[in-house]
Amino acid sequence: MATDASGSRAFPDLRTLAGTWSCPRHASLGASCMYVISRADGGRSVGDFAAGNLADHVGDDEDAVQTNRRHLASALKAKEGLAFIRASHGADVAWVTTPDTFADVDALATDRNDIGLVALGADCAIIGLHGHRRDGTPVLGVAHCGWKGLVEDVIGSVVAEMTSDGAENIGAVLGPAICGECYRVDAERHDAVRAAVSDRVAHAALVTGVQQPVHSQWAPHEQKDEGFGIDIRAGSKERLMELGVAIDGEELLQGRECTYESATWFSYRRSMAQARSGRSGRQALAVVSATSNDADES
Repeated sequence: MATDASGSRAFPDLRTLAGTWSCPRHASLGASCMYVISRADGGRSVGDFAAGNLADHVGDDEDAVQTNRRHLASALKAKEGLAFIRASHGADVAWVTTPDTFADVDALATDRNDIGLVALGADCAIIGLHGHRRDGTPVLGVAHCGWKGLVEDVIGSVVAEMTSDGAENIGAVLGPAICGECYRVDAERHDAVRAAVSDRVAHAALVTGVQQPVHSQWAPHEQKDEGFGIDIRAGSKERLMELGVAIDGEELLQGRECTYESATWFSYRRSMAQARSGRSGRQALAVVSATSNDADES
């Protein structure tokens, strides 16, 4: 894990958490990958989007967003730039050959070692994936997964895309996401997830008897009388493990996994509870191929 003593790294303005993976099978080739999770509490954006917003579709100042994105690219050392998801809450995957924004997809994959892949979220799970072909070539992926992503199985789609391109020994890191106590839903949404996923994933994701979160300083958005909740992060994590994907980087968030309850992160639902009509920035989870030396220097 390549972090400073506090577990966070400060670039100009944008604040991030960072780490590295190394593939044991290909360690002699120096094959590794770097991931970065951005935070809300540092960056150029102001107002409802303060400060580390990385989304260009939420109404934020364009110059501020581009400045934050340049700092993210610098953190990743992505030589050719970044590829972003503009999510549609489905399961489509785009194969990336050039840096760009990919609309209407919820996952990206690539074997390019000079392009960073970026998933954005503000309550939904954001996931970075890494694997290697037998010759040591890294194959990377990112995904955005909300409750519809669990239903549509975007995680299964991106893992299938990577394995079809020869990726083995796939691992993943999960960014922050809203917890099941804070993400209250009605019975219809709860039942839709239950019908679509395995018993194993349902057990992890679905919460019943939801009460007021004890430690939350904000009133839950959209009070639901049914007492149902969906833990997006736990469900995503369980689906990854169900597919044989190893989980890494869990210590990085230091117990601050819930976007709603921690001001470290952007939260769409928290912004609704604070009468901001859903005006919220987005944090990023980004991945890029890196040599072992690059990871040590970062």
